[in-house]
Amino acid sequence: MKDRTKGILMALGAAFFYAMIAASVKWIDGIPSFEKFFFRSVFGLAFICVIMLRHRMPFRSVNRPMLIMRGLTGFAAGLAYYLAVSEAPLAEVITLSNLFPFMVVILSAIFLKEKIKPFHIAALALSFGGALLVIRPGFEDVNIFYIIAFISAVFTAIAYTILKHVRKTDTPEMVVFYFSLIGTIGCIPLMLAGRFIMPTPFQFFQLVVLGLNATAYQMLLSTAYKYAPAGELSIYSYTTIVFSAFIGVLFWGEYPAAASIAGIVCILIGGYVMFRREKNIAAIPE
Repeated sequence: MKDRTKGILMALGAAFFYAMIAASVKWIDGIPSFEKFFFRSVFGLAFICVIMLRHRMPFRSVNRPMLIMRGLTGFAAGLAYYLAVSEAPLAEVITLSNLFPFMVVILSAIFLKEKIKPFHIAALALSFGGALLVIRPGFEDVNIFYIIAFISAVFTAIAYTILKHVRKTDTPEMVVFYFSLIGTIGCIPLMLAGRFIMPTPFQFFQLVVLGLNATAYQMLLSTAYKYAPAGELSIYSYTTIVFSAFIGVLFWGEYPAAASIAGIVCILIGGYVMFRREKNIAAIPE
């Protein structure tokens, strides 16, 4: 099997487990969203610590302020995402959360002085038009949790924009370590405020499943990038929308409305336009 094929298969596997993370969050009843995020962060922290200790990697960061900022924005994005997933249909929430690549283009132009090309504008118009169809402003059936999912995408875009800067100074393992550490610490005050719910044995089992799905996602995604460039694999991350739609229909009977389906299609087309144009530009010799 060719390396590129391996990378694609692992990227598809990562997309599936990303949808399974959302499904696990929705599956766990009676536990607050921040508590779910705490357990997910604890599992992530344990996983990355084992990796770093095994490979004798230092825990000293080079650019600590930016790592903390990236961790805080990722923490805010994660909390909003878990809240939205717990209360709204999977397909729509994951579609809106997948708007962050388009927002990264805008933020990179503002803060990193990267140029916005004409195809970026077309992709942005399609994606945000699709988001409006999903959220459906001005109608009585607007779901506030769609807005929360959109806010999650904004914070995710900020985190990824910071990541573009941080990756020049620190390793991916260090970035994941700070994200998991801040997520773990950040949830503690919320639980100490009196809203912690002791999980039942079955709920603890569900939280373990959530942690295993998150770990599988991290392992598959990081391994995929060893076999193929990130630019070639980015389009496959959008298959998580398809996986989540199928899971939502199968387990919760969540059939997207016609406007939502149209919005999802617009966002998928926008993502494909951006992927194809970026790939063609990358193929041109400098």
